[in-house]
Amino acid sequence: MPDRGSSSPGVASDWLRPRLGRTWRDGVVVGVGPRAAYVQMRVTGQVGEHDRGAGMQVGDTTPPAGPPRDRSGSRGRPPAGDDRPPAACPGSPTTSSAAPAPRVPGASPSDVLAIEGPGAVGLPNGIRVGEASLLARLAVGDRVVVRGSRVQVCDVELVVARWDRSRPVPGAATMATVARRLAGLDDRLAAPTRDADSWLVAGGRDLVAVAAGRFDGSPATVVDRLLGRGPGSTPAGDDLLAGFLATMVVLARAVGRTADLDRLNPVGDRVRDRVDTHTTPLSATLLRCALDGAMARPAADLVRALTARDGPDGLARTRTAVTALARVGHTSGRDLATGILAALHHLVATAPGHAAGAPARPPITLQSLGSS
Repeated sequence: MPDRGSSSPGVASDWLRPRLGRTWRDGVVVGVGPRAAYVQMRVTGQVGEHDRGAGMQVGDTTPPAGPPRDRSGSRGRPPAGDDRPPAACPGSPTTSSAAPAPRVPGASPSDVLAIEGPGAVGLPNGIRVGEASLLARLAVGDRVVVRGSRVQVCDVELVVARWDRSRPVPGAATMATVARRLAGLDDRLAAPTRDADSWLVAGGRDLVAVAAGRFDGSPATVVDRLLGRGPGSTPAGDDLLAGFLATMVVLARAVGRTADLDRLNPVGDRVRDRVDTHTTPLSATLLRCALDGAMARPAADLVRALTARDGPDGLARTRTAVTALARVGHTSGRDLATGILAALHHLVATAPGHAAGAPARPPITLQSLGSS
């Protein structure tokens, strides 16, 4: 366990690099679980042009959050950039919700920072620490102060020792290789979809139609039917959107499909404009990550496995990656994978050399894998 007043090294997603200490200066803990704590950050500015996602019109225009609760129960907000350390956390474990609360009472929407312990997912908005005991010392309402790459949480200073890439680098596989891997997944993943999830499959097909330039209607309506739909801190509709959009940002430009990204710009705009009022703060943050091509580690592993240079174990690695992602959360991993695979099916089906005019395959679902 870190000592009081000590420093603890962490590994942070590089998506956080232009935010920590710049647009994110302080926040309040809104949820603590056995593997992660969630901090609702006060957003005090805009992310610069250097952090805009390739091909997607993205930007952070979130208003500042309201005052956090301090230990005495009083409310008050220090000025932006205040360097006073937060109150010390109790030394004994606390009991709090395993998922972030929908909102800090009285606060405006804001981004969420994840502080992840050993065995956590590896979120694109996260800092990973090696000491699980640190999470046990946090409680809902604890204040967090950010000074550049240093995050003061309770009486421990988290120092970013390394930045991890949050946007996967696609491999050198040909589209034919990717197509074979996708086909090799069908025997495990193609399964009848529950009636209750038919809206999710329809949303995936609509996203593919928008990217292909054959959607009949306003692309904004696709977002309206998906955003915030479903239970939990990351609703299923949001996970599908995040998986599809992040994959398209990463891969479409890599294979010269900028026209697809141009057609998806209205989708990105609609997500950006409505995300702070139509879903949870955590899911809103992950969607902003997706518009920059940033993904959770298991999702990035799947993209890398699908696009890796051809080899004898290519399909086996892909199956391992999709199974690992499907086990994330209750349904979040499956919904993310559905979005990722829908994007890949679209890129393969519309690649040069594919049968002219053939529609992209509908997104496959992951119902047969079950939940963890």
